[in-house]
Amino acid sequence: MNLRKLYFVITGVSGLLAAAAVGFLLFHGVYAEKYRDAKASGGEVVRPLDWFGVHSSRPSYLTVLGRTYRAVRGTPPYYIAVPSLASILFVTEGPSHQVTYHLVNLTTKEHIEFDGGTSGFGGHIGAPRKSGEPFTDYVESVVSNRLTLVKCTTSWIEKTVLNLRTHKIESEETINLEPNSAKTVGKGPTNEDLSQRKDPASRIHLGGSNSYTGSRDN
Repeated sequence: MNLRKLYFVITGVSGLLAAAAVGFLLFHGVYAEKYRDAKASGGEVVRPLDWFGVHSSRPSYLTVLGRTYRAVRGTPPYYIAVPSLASILFVTEGPSHQVTYHLVNLTTKEHIEFDGGTSGFGGHIGAPRKSGEPFTDYVESVVSNRLTLVKCTTSWIEKTVLNLRTHKIESEETINLEPNSAKTVGKGPTNEDLSQRKDPASRIHLGGSNSYTGSRDN
């Protein structure tokens, strides 16, 4: 191979690599870290394509135990600490607003996923308000292998119970706070409802303010 041909080969390969790098930057983006502590780090995914969406917000990411999760709900620190389980809980959102609850044990590295359906929980993780105030999402309790999540607004309270044994949602309840309205407008499903529910088996991965500090009751 003469020098002229070698030049064209090198130029062609360089062009392909440059195009691949630009494509990666446009569609995948880069991570702009906004928060870091001993448990996790997180921030925003910056993509040039997002600059054309004037009213769109940048997706968030969270890195736990070396694994990075995109489309994470909430603001820094992007998770709720659950010390009684040596774990953190966070929420990711997929297509059609389908959400997944993630519970990661920072000691054993066990990662449990719960199918959250179209739940609105997680958007107020990291909010600078006390648990129970309007526009807060928090862990209320961990009792008998059941973890209770609460979402508070000015009009209603939503409670979701995650079963730590079955790795599925055990019940959901909405309490209406509006005057002259029924207190409870929704209750958890029956056992028959749960058995018929389209709820794919959760996956366990072995691989890591907004903190629930109550003790666990086995």
